[in-house]
Amino acid sequence: MSALTRREWLLVALTLAFVLLPLLAGADYVWRKHQWATGQLQTLAPRYARLAGLQEKAPELTQRLAGARKQLAAYVYLADSDPTQAGNDALQRVRGVFTQAGLTVVSTQVLPKQETQGFDRIPLALRVEGELLHLQSALTILPSLTPVVLIDGMNVQQAPQRRGDDAQRLAVQLTLSVLHARAP
Repeated sequence: MSALTRREWLLVALTLAFVLLPLLAGADYVWRKHQWATGQLQTLAPRYARLAGLQEKAPELTQRLAGARKQLAAYVYLADSDPTQAGNDALQRVRGVFTQAGLTVVSTQVLPKQETQGFDRIPLALRVEGELLHLQSALTILPSLTPVVLIDGMNVQQAPQRRGDDAQRLAVQLTLSVLHARAP
């Protein structure tokens, strides 16, 4: 066997470089993809853990959501009802309270809804006449209504006296409102 010449060594080195260069490039590509995948896993791991925890607690969360909706129903009309129907229902309940208290309901009106954050505010206008004592008893019952009826404003004036009527009558203009949850 004869010793390799310089030229032959150069050809062997070039051949090895030609074979090893794509292998090194492939190894670099695989290493970079591995680093990228590791980074993605580290980013996704907390999200996955949160989702797994939510799935584990799903029955409890469903139960608490039902409880929250039940509590919400005590304060607002739920989204499954029509806002106009909710306004009419609230007006009938309010009218009943003032009538049972001994006041005369002169006029009622459901005004157009106003959009607020997450809710529709349904204004109600009510005009009643009667004695102060009856007004006080109606106003003490009003907060007990569910869903809640909010008093936005009240204007009380002395009503014209009728002949032979000794009790002082009041004319009261009330601006009330109820909340209606909007569908998500």
